[in-house]
Amino acid sequence: MIYIATLGPPGTFSDIVAKNFLETISDGATVRYYSSIKNVLKSIGSECEYGVVPIENLSEGFIPIVLDFLVTSELQIIKEIIIPINFSFVAKLNDSTKITKIFVQFAAKGQCSEFIESVGGDIEII
Repeated sequence: MIYIATLGPPGTFSDIVAKNFLETISDGATVRYYSSIKNVLKSIGSECEYGVVPIENLSEGFIPIVLDFLVTSELQIIKEIIIPINFSFVAKLNDSTKITKIFVQFAAKGQCSEFIESVGGDIEII
């Protein structure tokens, strides 16, 4: 059995890419989910044959932990898969000027900073 490590849970952007990669290597491959990028990287070569991690995003740049690991380990990049990333802004209010709090995932916060600022007002970012 071939295992591909990626950042979980199922349904994340990393999962989408891992499943895309899985289709190119073997019908018998399985995705294993890990709670952090560091754990994904550490599993390659011991628990898993491959790992899928984000290396950069267009708005925030390179992801330091991945670059550091590539420099200090014997891991090699064997394939690049680029996918479009889209985020949704969902609210119960029709009037965005009445929004007081925005709940945002930490990685998405930087990627959506211009939009968040455009909402305006005194908004608490959580």
